[in-house]
Amino acid sequence: MRPYEIMLILDSGLDDAVIDATIERSLDIMKNHGATPGRIERWGRRKLAYLINKKPDGYYTLIEATGDPSRMNEIGHQFDLADEIIRHKIISVPTHAAGRSMAAPPNYEDVPAGADKPDRDRGDRGDRDRR
Repeated sequence: MRPYEIMLILDSGLDDAVIDATIERSLDIMKNHGATPGRIERWGRRKLAYLINKKPDGYYTLIEATGDPSRMNEIGHQFDLADEIIRHKIISVPTHAAGRSMAAPPNYEDVPAGADKPDRDRGDRGDRDRR
C-alpha cells in the first residue's frame, strides 16, 4: 500500500448536491478497488489555467488515499468514464512525505522595486552614436 494524492476537477456548473454525490461516488470507486480514502479537501470553485471543454472554471477536490499501484490505474480509468469529472490526477506521494499538509505560502513584504539596489554605472552607453 502506497500513499497517493488524488486531484479531481469537477464541472463547476453542477449543483452542489450533484458535486457531493460525485465525490461520494468517487470515494466508493476507490473503496471498491482496494484503496483507502483519507482526508478530503474541498477547495471549491476556482478558475482553470486554461479552458477545458470550453469551461473557464472547475470545482477542485483533493483526496489523500492509500492503495496498491496496480489498482490505481483502474481507479483512474473509472474517473475517465465519469462525465462530471473533467480532469483528474493521481500522484504517488513518497512515504516520508505522506500525511504532511501543505504549508501556507510565506508572507512576503511589499518592497519598492530597486530600493535595496544601488544605482548602477551605465558606462559609456550614452556617448555612442545611435543609428
